[in-house]
Amino acid sequence: MLSMFARPEEKAKPAPAQAAAPRPTIRLMEPPVANANTQARAQARAQVGAQAARKAPLESRTPNVGQYLHHLQHDIRSYVRAETLNAVIGTTPAEIQRVARILAKLKGRYLAQLVDLGTAANGPIGEPEIRDLRRAREMYEEVETGLNILREAIDAGDLELDGIRGD
Repeated sequence: MLSMFARPEEKAKPAPAQAAAPRPTIRLMEPPVANANTQARAQARAQVGAQAARKAPLESRTPNVGQYLHHLQHDIRSYVRAETLNAVIGTTPAEIQRVARILAKLKGRYLAQLVDLGTAANGPIGEPEIRDLRRAREMYEEVETGLNILREAIDAGDLELDGIRGD
């Protein structure tokens, strides 16, 4: 136990009693005779090992699901930006403001039709009035959705406005 604290030169010198004793010989077992079945299994294991060795570098470079989705989102943003810049040319702030005015008019018409339904002079509400009201609401909601998408595209940098400096 104390030999681990001994100096290296002390460890190298064998003790006189130990040097005189002969070392026992260890006899190894003979390998079993291989038949065709064991050789086939050994070849199969070697092939599987070789395939795993080829896959290992590839799997280390393979992204996980989170990384793939992150890159996919980045690609989608790039595609949207490129397609928007190719499809929409020369957008001005005045055009966006006109869309906002159209939205305000459609919302006003929808609210006016809704209030008109509540007047006592109209009588019972029929299917044509509901169809007109639904159409006015759908038009207002569609333009509102479009204006929100325009705002998001401008904010994301997908849509450039002429005469407006970028951040």
